[in-house]
Formats: sequence, C-alpha cells, structure tokens
Amino acid sequence: MMNVATRLFVHNLILILLILYSGKLLVASEDIDCDVRVQEGQCVTNSSYMRVHCLIECTKWNEQDTVKFRRYTIQDEAKDALYDLQLENATGHTIRFEQFEGYVTVIIPIAKSCHGSKVPPKVMFDSIQDIKKVWPYAVEILVFSYPHPSMTYSDTDCTEFETEYRSGRRGIHMMKESQLGVVNDDGLSSHPRGGSMFEILGDIMGVSELNVYTTQYYVISPDFDSMEYHYGKSLLDLKDVLHIIVKEELESSRPSRTNEL
Repeated sequence: MMNVATRLFVHNLILILLILYSGKLLVASEDIDCDVRVQEGQCVTNSSYMRVHCLIECTKWNEQDTVKFRRYTIQDEAKDALYDLQLENATGHTIRFEQFEGYVTVIIPIAKSCHGSKVPPKVMFDSIQDIKKVWPYAVEILVFSYPHPSMTYSDTDCTEFETEYRSGRRGIHMMKESQLGVVNDDGLSSHPRGGSMFEILGDIMGVSELNVYTTQYYVISPDFDSMEYHYGKSLLDLKDVLHIIVKEELESSRPSRTNEL
C-alpha cells in the first residue's frame, strides 16, 4: 500500500497533468477560433468536426438557437440534378424526382431503429402518414432510413423496423436505405446531372457532410427554387412548418382579384 506521502505525490502529479492537458485544450480552442466557426454556422454545416473541437461552444449555441431553421436558394446546377435524379424505393421500384414538381416535397431521414427503441416504428411511420393526410394533394413525403454511426445493427433485432418500412401502405414514399454524413471524398459532389439525394442536398447547403446527430427535415419548394432545412424539431413541429409553407404556396398561386378583372 502507498503511504501518505506517495499518495499525495500521485494526487499532485495527476492534478498537474490535468492542468497541462486543459491548457492544451484551451490553446487548441483558441487556435481553432470556435466562436468564429459557430457564427459561420459550422455547428450545423460541419457538425462532426465541431463536435470534436468546439463541443462546448456548439452546446451553448444549440441552447440559444430557438429557430433551428435555414433557407437556401437552389442554384441551376442543383436544380437540374433534382430534375434528373432517379431514386429507388424500399421495394426496388424507380422514382423520378421530377414527378414531385408542383408539390411541397419533404425529405425525412430516419435513423434505422431496432428492438428496444423508444418510439415503435409503426407509431413513427403512422405519424408521418398523418402529416401526409392533412395535405394529400399538396405535399409529397420521401422517407430515407439510414444506419446511425453510433448504433450496432443486426437483421434479427431490426425485423419490426424493416417490416414497417417496406409495408408501402401509407401513401408516403419509403426509399432505399441511404448513407448520410460525408458526401464524398472531395467535399461536394460534382454532378452535373446526377448524384444521390443527399449529395444534392449537401450541394444546396454548401456543406461536405450532413448532420446525423439530430432530427432533420428538408422541404423543397414546388418549383425547386428553394429549400428549407429544419433541424432538432419533432414531427409535430414539422406539421406546423408545413401548415405555413402550404398556406403561402396556395396564396401565391391564387390569382388576384385585380387580374381577374
């Protein structure tokens, strides 16, 4: 057993090492300039890097960020890519994205959940279906399941999720499982005329990766001119968002009384 003097020496040594390590972290944080990166929106656009190097600053920012929303203009190249995009759904059928022109199109990535998840898959997908039922002729919804990097999967544990995901009975588009996160090795995809759904979303946002650590919804306008990115919100929040968007779209497309006269 260590005597009192030895224990005191070890205690002080550990304390000194912790102070030195903390000092390195502080210097690194200053070199990285986390505050500037936070102001640039990198807690959203560069989430993996920021979680490692600026976790404290991003945590504070997230607590203060009550809007949790960004709007983007879709440039011509990305718009062309959307028109040319062909997707495969969960049952193997091909869907052309151009068919969603004229609709408010919602893209919902959902982390693949297995046995023991807090929300049963049926409840989750039924909730999305309920949103579609509110605006059956104005809104289209595409759901993409993806393997979350923090989870370990097995086919047996995920049977309930897979069964519900492939049921195809809800009037929403259940798409083939996709990969989120890093878009590609170069950062942004290089279309032109192509790319995956999430490569195109990354290009629209100007980011090299998509945040997989928070709920997120992408809402594309009927003319493919703009996109809204909502994050950290519930499906109930999404319903409120769509209520505003659909109402604005209907009002903008309605002819004015002056034009009728």
